[in-house]
Amino acid sequence: MATQNKAVDNLFTLVFVLTLPALALLPGCDKTESPEDLFRAIQRLSRAGRYDEIKNLVYPLEVEGESIVDLVVAGIKAESYPPNGDFAFSARGLEALINKHMHRFRRYSDEEIAEYRPIWRSRPADISESESKFLQLLDDDPGAFRVFSHVGVNIHIVKVEGKYKLIFWEHLPKLAGEQPDLN
Repeated sequence: MATQNKAVDNLFTLVFVLTLPALALLPGCDKTESPEDLFRAIQRLSRAGRYDEIKNLVYPLEVEGESIVDLVVAGIKAESYPPNGDFAFSARGLEALINKHMHRFRRYSDEEIAEYRPIWRSRPADISESESKFLQLLDDDPGAFRVFSHVGVNIHIVKVEGKYKLIFWEHLPKLAGEQPDLN
C-alpha cells in the first residue's frame, strides 16, 4: 500500500512540476508591475501568437478614430507594420529593448507634460472618451507616465491601477539595427 501511495505521490509531483510553468501562460497572469514586466509579457505573447491577450497590455486609447490597441497589434502581427515609424515592430528590437535599454525609461519631465497638455486640450470638441480619460490621468498623476527616447525610438507607457500599459511606440526595429538612421 505504501508503494502505491508513493507512486501516486510521485505522479502528482511530476504533473505539478510540469504544469506549474504553464500556469504563468494563462490569460490574466501577466504581471506588469514594472516596465520590464510589460515588455517581457508582450514578447512572450507575441512569440506565442496570442494577440488578443496583447491587447490587454496596451492602454485603450483612440485618437482621431484610430484604435491604438489595434495599431500596436497590427504592427506585431505583421512584424513591422508600417516598416518605419509609428507602431513599427521587430522581435529583435523588442529583445534589444529588454536586454540593453530598460534603464533608459524615465518619467515625463515637467516640460513634456506642459507640451502634451495643450495638444490634448486643443481639440475639446472632437476628443474621444478614451482621450478624455487619458488627459485626466495626465492631469491627475503625471508621475505614472514613462518615456523612452533613444536613437529615434520613442516609447510611451503608463502605470494604471498598479500595472504598466503600452501607450505608443515608434521605430522599434531601430534598436536591432533593422531600420536606417532616421535622425
